[in-house]
Amino acid sequence: MAELKPCPFCGGPVKLEQPLDSLPFSSRGWGVVCRNTINLGGTCAIEQIPSRTKEAAIERWNRRA
Repeated sequence: MAELKPCPFCGGPVKLEQPLDSLPFSSRGWGVVCRNTINLGGTCAIEQIPSRTKEAAIERWNRRA
């Protein structure tokens, strides 16, 4: 699996996460989230729209504009 690029806004580390099971099936998937609370003095909290697989989420995140 490819390594995730850092957050494009704050430069902080990001995590690959899966939404809670309480969401409708069509909303579940894998996404990348920045929860950096250091660089900006608050929470960056940028989130990617979920993808069906981990690999697809990583690929989409790493090739963002």
